[in-house]
Amino acid sequence: MANETKSGSDDFVSLKVSETSAKFVGKGMALIDPAVVEKMQLTTGDVIEITTSSGKKKTFALLWSGQPEDYGLRIIRIDGYTRNNLGIGIDDHVKIRKAQDIKNAELSCCFTNRRTEHSRNRRISY
Repeated sequence: MANETKSGSDDFVSLKVSETSAKFVGKGMALIDPAVVEKMQLTTGDVIEITTSSGKKKTFALLWSGQPEDYGLRIIRIDGYTRNNLGIGIDDHVKIRKAQDIKNAELSCCFTNRRTEHSRNRRISY
C-alpha cells in the first residue's frame, strides 16, 4: 500500500488528520478509520504512537475505533491538544503505529484547568 512505510520491524500507516467530536476532547483519544484498525490488528484501548510526517515530533494516544462512516477514508480524528502537541492542523498527514515500548515512553502533561492562589479548590471558567 502506498501510504505505508516500513523501517525495520516498524510499520507506520499514514492518515489524514480530522477534527474529533466534542465528547472526546481532552481525553487523549484518537479515533481511527475502522478499516485501518482492522488491517493493523489494533483493538480499542491500545496505545498508539502518532508522528508528524516529517518524523520530528511524536505523541501518544489511546485508540478508539472510528465511526462507521469513516470506514475507508484513512483519517484519524484527534483533538486540538493532540494536534498542538504535534504542531499540526486539520488536513495534515501523520504516521501511526502501535506503541512499541510504552514503559520507557516520555510523558508530558497539559493541564486544562487554571487555578489561582485564591481559588485552589474552585474551577475558573473563561
